[in-house]
Amino acid sequence: MPISIALGKPLIGGVLARLAARGQARRIIDMGPGAGVYADLFQCLTPKALWSAVEVWGPYVEKYGLLDKYNEVIVADIRYLDFIELGPSDVMLFGDILEHISADEARNVLARAAMKSRFMTFSIPIGHWPQDELGGNPFEVHVEDDLSHADIQDI
Repeated sequence: MPISIALGKPLIGGVLARLAARGQARRIIDMGPGAGVYADLFQCLTPKALWSAVEVWGPYVEKYGLLDKYNEVIVADIRYLDFIELGPSDVMLFGDILEHISADEARNVLARAAMKSRFMTFSIPIGHWPQDELGGNPFEVHVEDDLSHADIQDI
């Protein structure tokens, strides 16, 4: 769903604040922002950062006012995203999106992202969290809906 549970967000906020204080959060890319919760919560912690978003579901751009929340919004599927064209970043946020693709696809995306970003954070539901299409958005389906801590360590 375009808005996820709050668990883990304070930790990510702490990481972003620390990186910003060190000048290491100049460009932040929110992968799969949905409603733009990470921008809403953390832009105040990174006032000098350029925030970009990569959203797969085009209708969310208008529905959630993403152009007002981010300096740049790219509508693309991260599985096919050209990370070289995306350019370098200091931080890539993968907030509750990796469960929407297969584990193999997630490994591939993270490997390609790691070549273009100094830091990456990700949050996923651990355990059984099935989810179907929501609001006509087929990308809301949880492909990996029963992840464990060991599965995440593999990624």
